[in-house]
Order: sequence, then C-alpha cells, then structure tokens
Amino acid sequence: GDAAILVGPEDVDGLRDAILRVIGDHDLSAGMRARGLRRAASFSWDRAAAESVAVFLEASRA
Repeated sequence: GDAAILVGPEDVDGLRDAILRVIGDHDLSAGMRARGLRRAASFSWDRAAAESVAVFLEASRA
C-alpha cells in the first residue's frame, strides 16, 4: 500500500536506506502515519469474524 516502503527481505542496505529516509523526512513519515491509521481503521474483529464465517461456509459447500 501507500503507507509503507517496500524492501526485499534480504536487502539490508535497502532497509537501512528506507529507515533513514523515513527518519529524515518529516512529511514522508507524517503521511505514512496518517495513511496507516486510515488503513488500520478499516479492520475490526466483527469484519474478521464475518469474513471467516463466509470462508468456512463456502468451504463446507465444496
């Protein structure tokens, strides 16, 4: 999504660069934080439960 900087799982230099970029750029970090909070607000236990039940029901019909 737009609330993260993607880095390869073994890219140590890329991870370092991404961390330094976020630490050094207040506008970037503030924007990422705001987008992350908006994204997190779309999740809830009720929604997770409803989606799980739907998957279980679909699987039981297969």
